[in-house]
Amino acid sequence: MDAVWEEHKAHKRREQRAKFMQRLQDVAAGVRGSTNLDDIMLGLASDIRGLFSCDRMTMYAVTPCRTSIKSRIKTGMTGFKDFSLPISTNSIAGFVAMHKRTFNIADVYDEDELRMHSSELRFLDAVDKRTGYRSREMVAAPILGSRNGELLGVLQIINNRLGGPFDPMIEEGVRELCLVLGTVFEDRLAEPLPITTRYDPLVALGFLAGPELELAKRSARRKMASLEDVLLDEFQVGMDALGAAYAHFFGVPYESGSAIDRLPALQQNISREYAAHNGWVLTEAADRSLVAAALDPDRLRASRGVENLFPGHAVELRVTTDRAFERLMAACYGSAAAVLPEPAQAMLEQLQRVIAEALVKSSELSACVRPGSARLEWPGARQAAADAPAGKGIVTLSIDIQLT
Repeated sequence: MDAVWEEHKAHKRREQRAKFMQRLQDVAAGVRGSTNLDDIMLGLASDIRGLFSCDRMTMYAVTPCRTSIKSRIKTGMTGFKDFSLPISTNSIAGFVAMHKRTFNIADVYDEDELRMHSSELRFLDAVDKRTGYRSREMVAAPILGSRNGELLGVLQIINNRLGGPFDPMIEEGVRELCLVLGTVFEDRLAEPLPITTRYDPLVALGFLAGPELELAKRSARRKMASLEDVLLDEFQVGMDALGAAYAHFFGVPYESGSAIDRLPALQQNISREYAAHNGWVLTEAADRSLVAAALDPDRLRASRGVENLFPGHAVELRVTTDRAFERLMAACYGSAAAVLPEPAQAMLEQLQRVIAEALVKSSELSACVRPGSARLEWPGARQAAADAPAGKGIVTLSIDIQLT
């Protein structure tokens, strides 16, 4: 009788394993069909949690600097944020990344159990303390490249919905999925991003991952901000990294303007309005040679703007960023206060809304609408706005629309 019962249980286990492996293959197919790492981290999270009957799943990708791992988590219906961990022994995921080992832990708060795996293994409970969540069971495994075993990420599942430690079959499934993820991560990271804009070399040069750049573009479109501002302020891309990308794209040196306190005397012959409109300034002038820093060196080269103003001079072009250009402009003309008259500000905001609505269906283009100059005039009068007579005036607004 016992033998019959044991055979029955064995048959049931084989059936469960067969069903589990089929579901694993289905999830693996979804991973292989994903177009980028965001699709895997966010789009397939629910499928992976269902497969492993876990409460939470976190997938990390190694950062370009290879000193940390980073994950993207949802913060509502449409929001999300990045979460990074150093590759160190200060967390289980960081330990897994450092030593490329897999762990199946029954209780992450049980220090005796952690020491059984390694005397250096630590659970980082900061997230639990902040959210009130209680992590217990965990399986964490490295995602390694199939070609050379290079660390590409970490997969971590937390809290068994069925109760108790995760079954060895689940651990085996995590290992198998990590093999698939390793191949896909390798392929996606190896795919060269077409360099069509000044920002694309950030990926080619290793300053950003491709999905991060796409995320920055979406953020810039949503906020009607310049992509440069979003990269600097939200994604902490350094000015030197941005300059290196611009230099790579345009094939000319980068001018940061950080060491320039005063521009050549020849620049004083060019009006602020002309320099701002055309996007270039002279940074050096010696004998019959000039150096010009431009926001778009290709356009300046094609227009021969410097040569037309200063014939007979040899011209070297350099590229600069928007922020460095503002610094260069201030070195020559002083800081310009960007205060618009109230009617001009209202006009600018309305134009920004119109352009945002026009681009809402575009996945490629974003626009930054900035004021150039504005003035108010009244028929028959040339008073300043504060001294103007009551009644209707004329608003003249100069704007700069930058498509990226």
